[in-house]
Amino acid sequence: IRFILLAQTLLPHVIREHFPKSSTAKASHNVFAHERIAYHLRNSFALDRFSATNSKTLELISRRCYCSGPFEDASADTIIRIKTTMDETPAPRTKLRTVVVFAMFFAVLGAVVVFAYFSTFSRPITTVILVRHAEKNIEPSNPDPDLSPAGRARAQEIARVFGSAGINAIYATQFKRTQQTVKPLADRIGANVSLLNADQTDELVKQILTNHRGQTIFVAGHNNTVPAIASILSGENFPVIPESEYDNLFIVTIYRFGKAKVVKLKYGTESTQGVGTGTMVQAN
Repeated sequence: IRFILLAQTLLPHVIREHFPKSSTAKASHNVFAHERIAYHLRNSFALDRFSATNSKTLELISRRCYCSGPFEDASADTIIRIKTTMDETPAPRTKLRTVVVFAMFFAVLGAVVVFAYFSTFSRPITTVILVRHAEKNIEPSNPDPDLSPAGRARAQEIARVFGSAGINAIYATQFKRTQQTVKPLADRIGANVSLLNADQTDELVKQILTNHRGQTIFVAGHNNTVPAIASILSGENFPVIPESEYDNLFIVTIYRFGKAKVVKLKYGTESTQGVGTGTMVQAN
């Protein structure tokens, strides 16, 4: 019993020390390896015979091993058979695992690239340009006055600035001042002007998001409807434009994913700033 335990303890160390693992070892080499193993074991234990008839089984035979009792005769051979697998080629799991890992890595990388492309470069970007109508004539008894000379000059400036901006659609309200503000631009680019009532802010936003996705839209509104449209599209809160200001310009960029961005600018001749908070048009 002690011999068996010692052999089981010693044999792995002998194999690791003298015979590194090889998946291409031949049967003849294995038999030679068995002889060297037996040599080491014979020097450590009382072995009578050694048998290595094939490349997979090693037999260590001894008559002087310990028996189950202290005075029992050990006349019969005690044979220990140790099976080896040195000539068996292991399945190429490491190579297969590497191939699978790299395949998964490139698959994930490809998915990330495709998602980034469709969400960034190919997504339709909608641009909405919002202005308040240009300066109007002061006619207290007239609810629908025409543009003043300063207003007509501002309308021409709008046509000059945005004539080559790729405008796809133009919107105005039922009031002449908004229609006259966008007429020079519409004439320059050959576009029709779509009319919606000033209190149809929600309908205008709906048309922009459904009918003009990926386009550039120009909208002429009023001092309360323009910031209301910008607020709905972006989720921000823009206050009513003071009555004296006609030079405010809002550019709203709407992405397929994420929050819309708003850039507020000034254009044309500078207006008197911050005078008056009222409005003549009701918005919903």
